[in-house]
Amino acid sequence: MIIYGMCSAEIQQQQRQQQQQQQQQQQQQQQQQQQQQQQQQQQQQQQQQQ
Repeated sequence: MIIYGMCSAEIQQQQRQQQQQQQQQQQQQQQQQQQQQQQQQQQQQQQQQQ
């Protein structure tokens, strides 16, 4: 998406913000995966106890 009339500093700032958002999304995905793994481990432990 290119907006005409923007100075290069503004464009760089936008790109930085987009990169930060992407990184945050990746971190959230990793956390979700970890939570799923923990849940699976808990389920396995419960099965062993039974």
